[in-house]
Amino acid sequence: MLRPMRTRFPPRLAAILGIYPIAIALLILLTWFAAPRSGTLALAQILTPHLALLALPFAVAAAFLRSRLLAVAVVVLALVAGARFGPDWVSMPVAASGGTSLTVVTWNLQAGSRSPESAVASVLAQDADVVALQELTTDVSAAIAADPRLQAAYPHRLLMPDRSVFGLGILSRYPLAEQRRSDDDPVVLQAGLTLPSGRHLIVFNSHPMPGDIDGPRDWLPVSFDARQRDRALEALHSMIDPLLDGPTPLLVVGDYNVSPIEPGYQELTAGLTDVHAEIGNGPGWSWRPSRLVGWGVGLLRIDYVLVSGQLRPAAIGEDCSQAGDHCIVRARLLLD
Repeated sequence: MLRPMRTRFPPRLAAILGIYPIAIALLILLTWFAAPRSGTLALAQILTPHLALLALPFAVAAAFLRSRLLAVAVVVLALVAGARFGPDWVSMPVAASGGTSLTVVTWNLQAGSRSPESAVASVLAQDADVVALQELTTDVSAAIAADPRLQAAYPHRLLMPDRSVFGLGILSRYPLAEQRRSDDDPVVLQAGLTLPSGRHLIVFNSHPMPGDIDGPRDWLPVSFDARQRDRALEALHSMIDPLLDGPTPLLVVGDYNVSPIEPGYQELTAGLTDVHAEIGNGPGWSWRPSRLVGWGVGLLRIDYVLVSGQLRPAAIGEDCSQAGDHCIVRARLLLD
């Protein structure tokens, strides 16, 4: 019987290939513990999940080359990436019954990416109890205010439009009472929400501006500075902090321009439950560069539904089929 021939590859090839997964594992560890807020490492920190996923073909190469060295390098990266990203990407099932159900949508419309009529149709299609909008421009706001179908579906609304990217809005099936609005960075729209049961919530809709990206070309970023954005997140949390120990649950939604692996995320979520991190599976990516809109997927998670008190996460997902650089994030919550 003829034995199949084995193609032999030089061990040096496997060693060279093993450099990439080990280098990415070290980069993940370095940015994890250094927690940079500016510079090239701050940019690399945001990209580490994608760099780790790019190592998947190396696992195939390890099997094909029958290289123990390359296999060990891939396993090391998998363990480091799992420890770093796993808690955000993988959640255990939770009880999703009991209490009053509330469906919430948050969506950055991307100013100028769609007609007012298209925005109205997309909001109508959500069939949610509460819809929080960011980058609400004056023309879209006027179309929302004038549409009788939206008036019937969401008789309660707070609209704070702007000609650029600072506009916010909250549409609700249930009564809203404005409590605060801020035109500074971060722009904030705070409201009290009364459910049919008589229970009350406090809703924050906010949109801090992103960090600064620098590079020799628009398409070649080499550095990232999140310090101003992080100051805006701290300012937002100074509004939230006094309410965390109060009797009224908080619902904090919006586009916060921070990924879960940046240090600013801890400042945003302190004292709150991140619904995706609690019950979501997968990366939950909700933003993509405009040139990749047609792909129908997100590439970073920067849109959040956060809760406190007796609000419990029940479900969350993203719809990335719409025009614009942000996906629609939809969550179902339970109020005990």
